[in-house]
Amino acid sequence: MKARRALVAAVGLIQTVIGMTAIILACTIYYNFLNIQSLLGVSVELLPVSLLILGVPGFFLIASGFFLLQDR
Repeated sequence: MKARRALVAAVGLIQTVIGMTAIILACTIYYNFLNIQSLLGVSVELLPVSLLILGVPGFFLIASGFFLLQDR
């Protein structure tokens, strides 16, 4: 039972970290910190799409990670 709780906590933490990384990457691309739009080759027309592609799964990953951490 302790191994299951540890596994659930680890998966929840990993999901939360991946979600936060996706949100940070989306904001970095959108606001063009460190000229990352040029490095990744993202055009200005595709910025809302890239924000949507990274933002929505990021929020779901953060939410499910927090729910897993609360459940343990």
